[in-house]
Amino acid sequence: MEDYYLIRIEAVATNQDGSFDHAEQTLSFSTPTLRITGPQTAKVNEEFLIQAEFDNPLEIPLRKCYFIYEGTRVERKVITLKDVAVGGKVAIRLAIKTKFPRNETIVISFVSSSLNDVLGSIDIEITDDKPKRPLYPHFTYVTEK
Repeated sequence: MEDYYLIRIEAVATNQDGSFDHAEQTLSFSTPTLRITGPQTAKVNEEFLIQAEFDNPLEIPLRKCYFIYEGTRVERKVITLKDVAVGGKVAIRLAIKTKFPRNETIVISFVSSSLNDVLGSIDIEITDDKPKRPLYPHFTYVTEK
């Protein structure tokens, strides 16, 4: 049930008269959210900024914290952070530049010794001002007027 953030507790007890009592409880937990902001579009070879923020929802400080980010054409990087206090907030700002025009999905995750799998992503369309090359350069393309 770990995949669904559920904990199921069952207890069976014997009473003084020899009968059994049974109790069960299912607890559900929600995952913390990672807020990611950035542009919807960016240009080839120009830097764009992405910001990721996270609030500590636990009643304990978070230790051994780091962010990981990567994309299809964005190299995977790890950013080590200081401990995050109870109720504390941590944010990073990433300056990213890509070389190719495509739709890029950048995935960012927050990891600590007490929390894993805090994930988020952002989709950015990377555009290029250059005219597109024809798929088949040896053909003559005719456009209607």
